[in-house]
Amino acid sequence: MFGFTSVFKSHWRFVLLRWHRRIGVAVALLLLLLAVTGILLNHSHDIGLDRKPLENRWLRAHYGLESAGAASVGKHELAGRALGVRDGQLWLGDEQLTDCAHLVGVMETREQVLVVCPDRLVLLTPDGQLIDQADSLRGIPSGLSAVSSDGDTILLKTADSSLGVNLADLTVHTMQTGPDVVWQEPSVTMSSAPVDAITWERVMLDLHSGRLFGSFGVWLVDLTGIATILLALSGVWLFFRRRRVAPSHTH
Repeated sequence: MFGFTSVFKSHWRFVLLRWHRRIGVAVALLLLLLAVTGILLNHSHDIGLDRKPLENRWLRAHYGLESAGAASVGKHELAGRALGVRDGQLWLGDEQLTDCAHLVGVMETREQVLVVCPDRLVLLTPDGQLIDQADSLRGIPSGLSAVSSDGDTILLKTADSSLGVNLADLTVHTMQTGPDVVWQEPSVTMSSAPVDAITWERVMLDLHSGRLFGSFGVWLVDLTGIATILLALSGVWLFFRRRRVAPSHTH
């Protein structure tokens, strides 16, 4: 009877050890993911995750910011980086350029890109380098509401006038425009308020909690937590069990 009990306990200990190892291997990668995302979240402000707008097309589609596989209407990119406004600032990718309440329009020439904000003009190179900018201190009126072009001349619209822009020094002058001028009004996408509300910090949070993959991801993280508890309990049990058994082998 004693021998049967000893064999049974030995077999049970072997089974527990085997499953302890299997569970450990199964959750190792998930624990690594949780550890990495946890460290990144602890330093999200230091490394700029809370300020870096989301540009990955698949992730933007996942959060409902645009349709997968297609650029959104009114979206502007320079050298592969999204141009938009967040928190009253003009951003190109993760680079903050200048103040801008919202995007009125973007006009591109062969060598330059003019970004129009309600009270500011910003001139960039095609790859996004800042050339010049002008605001009310240089004669730019507030209330710019639309942009257009007439041949080589870029036009701006205010509540009571139309203006032409000299790109050489970013000065403006009053112009008469005909009825055939098509004004580009700011679009919802260009205002980019909902787009820039999602940052990489949010992605890290959802990845850490599993919500990035829906309810399946949440359950997977929960199961990882349960498996970790089982690992801890079985590991402690095996440790003390071996300490109790070890002296018997010394006689």
